[in-house]
Amino acid sequence: MELSERVQLISQSETLSITSEIKKLKKEKKPVINFAAGEPDFDTPDQIKSAAKKSIDSGFTKYTPVAGIPELKEAIANKFKSQNNLNYAPDQIVVSNGAKHSIANVLFALLNPGDEVIIMAPYWLSYTEMVKLATGVPKVVYFDKKDGFRPDFKKISAALNKNTKCIILNSPANPTGMVWTKSELVKLESIALENNLVVISDEIYEHLIYQGEHISIGSLSDEIFKRTVTVNGVSKSHAMTGWRIGWIGADIGVAQAVSKIQGQMTSNPSSISQKAAQAALSMSREWFDFIKSEFKKRR
Repeated sequence: MELSERVQLISQSETLSITSEIKKLKKEKKPVINFAAGEPDFDTPDQIKSAAKKSIDSGFTKYTPVAGIPELKEAIANKFKSQNNLNYAPDQIVVSNGAKHSIANVLFALLNPGDEVIIMAPYWLSYTEMVKLATGVPKVVYFDKKDGFRPDFKKISAALNKNTKCIILNSPANPTGMVWTKSELVKLESIALENNLVVISDEIYEHLIYQGEHISIGSLSDEIFKRTVTVNGVSKSHAMTGWRIGWIGADIGVAQAVSKIQGQMTSNPSSISQKAAQAALSMSREWFDFIKSEFKKRR
């Protein structure tokens, strides 16, 4: 059978290729430290697992609203407000099957064929391939190692043209760990507003910071808030990679478009995982302090 041009444009996951190589080396009894996937090696906390078990036992195993159950969306709205100074109403939030799915949904909702998306390197490998799947064109801007991979605004500005639609911001950054400062975010805000760009802010690593602090770009002003899609989830923060829960906060029009796409592609995320995520968002800061201290020792 002849495959689509779309699927022939994208590459296989390099993360999975590295994982395969790691398995081969381990089979050969060689000492290996696995840095392939961004996956905390802690077990999911007991209170989250208990909430999932309770949902199964109570029969909470049916379809839910496509964009997520109201209780979880309310918990996410409260998290956005208390932790990120972002005022998203529940109807501006869409819960998906992981933050990766959330980003893909947003790109499908925003991009027309030929629209360009600025991606800042080093970057998470899936960004470019998801842009291609959504008929967009990834425009990679390379930052320098000698500068600690800090943003180069001249390079960002030079990459812009009439086809530029979005810019993907990942802070804390995967794979470098670089955290954008407030002054750097203000400069990016200015570029985005002057050029009418949408900022897709991937904040999945916000709780794993060892120097500096995390600031959501959408919290800087009302103007940039309206042009920002904030992406997050529980995979990294609560050791819940396999539960597959992520979300966006966005302008109501974008949220509705993402919900429409998701309704035709996957429907709702797992009902059980949604209840688990609701329990995760009720946890105290002790959990974050624990995992951060453990990671800091290893670092």
